[in-house]
Amino acid sequence: MKFHETRKSLIEKKITEYALNQRRENNLVPGTKLEPTPEDGQIPLLLFQRGAPVYQQAGITNCPLSSSELIEGWTLILPRGWGMAFWKSLIFAGARVAGFEDMRAMHFETGHSYFPHDFPGTRAFEIQRELVRKEAEEIWKKKPPAKRINFAKRGIEHPFECAFESLGLIDHMVIDQPEGSTVARPTYSLLHGAPLRYHLDDLNTRLNALVAKRGLNFVVPELRLDETLAKIRLKYIDRGKPMANAMIYLVDDQEVYEHCTHHIRTSSSSPLKTKRKLNELLEAEKKNVCEKISNYIPSKSQHIGYITNGNFSFSLGHGFGIGACTLNGLKRMEMLDAEQNRSVKRLVVVRNTTSLKVRAAQLEILA
Repeated sequence: MKFHETRKSLIEKKITEYALNQRRENNLVPGTKLEPTPEDGQIPLLLFQRGAPVYQQAGITNCPLSSSELIEGWTLILPRGWGMAFWKSLIFAGARVAGFEDMRAMHFETGHSYFPHDFPGTRAFEIQRELVRKEAEEIWKKKPPAKRINFAKRGIEHPFECAFESLGLIDHMVIDQPEGSTVARPTYSLLHGAPLRYHLDDLNTRLNALVAKRGLNFVVPELRLDETLAKIRLKYIDRGKPMANAMIYLVDDQEVYEHCTHHIRTSSSSPLKTKRKLNELLEAEKKNVCEKISNYIPSKSQHIGYITNGNFSFSLGHGFGIGACTLNGLKRMEMLDAEQNRSVKRLVVVRNTTSLKVRAAQLEILA
């Protein structure tokens, strides 16, 4: 309460720009800084340091793809009504302006998730997801039926959103929320913390142990692996780029796996030094591809996740995406790598909602 009273009094007693200019005129030496007076307000502010220790071990990482300077630094939070005063001072001192979309683009280029767009399982993500879905659906409906994509014929159930709840093995009843009410908590969860991802078999036991260790009076709901997500990022090993809402699939067919990784497995003996040679190899492979692989569309049982943000990465030079996958899907992927003794680990295929083709990519789990 004291903070709110202080903030209110600061706005009421705020000195106008005209009064400040008059005080500057009274300075004996033009251009010198104003001396503070007892009548000047003392503005409370909050400073948060961004950034985290680098972690990389056994396929789980948070290492930046490029310079971490893009996302590290300080977050400054000011009381209402003081934004413009600080804005001018920061701009005159040489600060650069960036909006929300610019910040999201910088996080994307460094390979880090951005809140709330890349944090499924939170109410903020659900609100953002609903806004984007409505906007995309309205644009799609404005086109005549003959000119718009028929997603139903392509077998895409959710073309305008990342429907993570559809990845679970149990169907949940959808309850309509009254307009203006708080958004319902999602039926799925997002798991944070690298150590927990190494112990998926006894995940609930370890979570309860951590809660008890901290002395928290809180009952942890039992988590199902098919309804618990982990943040991931993936890099295309071929041409193309993923888009938002693209679907991530397991590769359980050995023939498809060998086709997707052929130029990677053979590059050690004959390295491809130019992009032209790589394109020539890919064109030659196209002629020998059987109909099964050229028309390959994974089944729903292979669907393990979604891309929340994807595009061509300028820092990497190829397609790149950030998203989330179910823990059950990641566990199945690791089992396939071990059982089939795969040389290229964590291989998945990605299908954009507007495409009939899938593209191969290598996946990393974000810590």
